[in-house]
Amino acid sequence: MPHISVKDLESSDAYRKKARGNSSETRTHKQNRKVTFTHHSSLKRALSQSPNMPPSLDWIAGFFDGEGTVTVRLSRRAKTKYGYLFRPYISVSQKDRAILEAVQQRLRMGRLCAAGGSWRLDIRSHAELRCFIGLFSSRVVLKREQLQLLSEALKALPRRNGWQYWASGLPRTDALRLLEIVARLRESHCKTGGHPIDLRDVRGKVLAFDEEQHRQQLRNSRRNAALRLHARGRTPDCAMS
Repeated sequence: MPHISVKDLESSDAYRKKARGNSSETRTHKQNRKVTFTHHSSLKRALSQSPNMPPSLDWIAGFFDGEGTVTVRLSRRAKTKYGYLFRPYISVSQKDRAILEAVQQRLRMGRLCAAGGSWRLDIRSHAELRCFIGLFSSRVVLKREQLQLLSEALKALPRRNGWQYWASGLPRTDALRLLEIVARLRESHCKTGGHPIDLRDVRGKVLAFDEEQHRQQLRNSRRNAALRLHARGRTPDCAMS
């Protein structure tokens, strides 16, 4: 079996020194892209020599610093409490699928999908996101603050267990904090351009939301559901109280 040098799979030390050495954010990003190219080129060589050799966690941390994205996506959902849904996720894009497959097999998380002319590894499960944060929050350099924000978002979001998530599970204070996190993550991304949802409009709707009216609607909805089940002979009278 051909020898795989430590330099090929453990090049994150040089990468971190490069990242720390630049005070300018623009220079850091450009240098990061350059180092990351060398970084995953070393993995391509290692994979060609020994396909069964997985990348190390330190290597993945450097790769994620250069090619990864941390986002809490905001989308419209009429049935949710405020009319919007917060979706945290992590993604890593790359033209070479073999590199992402090696990362996926090493971490045992995420899903590969085609994205235009390249490939993307998406991590969306809350459990997998928490595991990823636990593994890499102390290893990454450029994405450390973003992972901390993602951790805060996961604490604010309720569990995805039906009624609590879609109806009454997101207090106003948590929704406002999530909007702050979304805004900070948007600012940290290198991509420029408009976003389809204006956070100021969403914040205004959250502040104007009538909690008491919402609770009354929930009580009426539960009572109507109980009445329908009672009419079918499936529940006792006490379910309507």
